Amino acid sequence: FPVTIYTLRSDLPGVELPKEEAVCYLRRDNIRPPEAMEGWNLMRYQGLPLGWLKAIGHRANNYYPMDWRIRTAGPSS
Repeated sequence: FPVTIYTLRSDLPGVELPKEEAVCYLRRDNIRPPEAMEGWNLMRYQGLPLGWLKAIGHRANNYYPMDWRIRTAGPSS
């Protein structure tokens, strides 16, 4: 699951996530951003690539590696 240099291209279909949704994505929570196009989408936070999400109808598969996920809630902000 390499997030390669190619993910820095701005022409790839992607979604800019707010902080709360980016953290949910990194926890591998089930998210389906409404702006995600059908198929593969690159999830980004502040322009930085996080990983891939595949939108399928009303659901989505999160392809962030299970071993890399955030496992703790962390401090409240």
